[in-house]
Amino acid sequence: MADVAQTFPTSPGFQTVDFSTVTPGITTETNSGKLRRSNFGHSYYTFTVRYPSLTYDQAQTIQGYINQTQGQVNSFEIVLPKISESRANNASATATLLTDYNAGARRVTVTGLSNGDEVLKAGDYFKFSNHTKVYQTVSTVTANAAGQADIDFGGMLVSTVYSGNVTVDRSSVPFTCVIETENVDVSYNAGGITSIALEMREVW
Repeated sequence: MADVAQTFPTSPGFQTVDFSTVTPGITTETNSGKLRRSNFGHSYYTFTVRYPSLTYDQAQTIQGYINQTQGQVNSFEIVLPKISESRANNASATATLLTDYNAGARRVTVTGLSNGDEVLKAGDYFKFSNHTKVYQTVSTVTANAAGQADIDFGGMLVSTVYSGNVTVDRSSVPFTCVIETENVDVSYNAGGITSIALEMREVW
């Protein structure tokens, strides 16, 4: 759960979102030039949100929220335009976990769907309702005749997720993150127009 209860304000809306997936790993090279590659099995996201020209009042509202985060200390949730929304035809259908899955899993099975329901499109972002980490699907997911579907995703579960009342959130998916830099620059221009760009990174 995020440290700041209120979701990051998305009005006024962002002009652009520069989004990156970071996959930490180690690469070594032998004398013959062969690369040996390994990663830690997980990934996280970084992004820069840029605002259009803002009025002074709009800018101060955003800065007031940022002040709650105390720089990199407190986490918060943010819903990103386009990125936080599934493109699947049945993204509103309730999908619950079939069983428990331990940290390290790269596939989960969900149930409670109807045959043919399109659960997620390849590349969609989703999260579990009791989980702060966001994951990305590697292929389009469609329910079978039993109302079940396998979701394969990049990275791996960072902690156990449990069946029961845990659902897969696919609409307005909130990213839990922190301000990535110690400094937040705000440009006050002539005529009262203000410019803001914020660098953020996912945490869990």
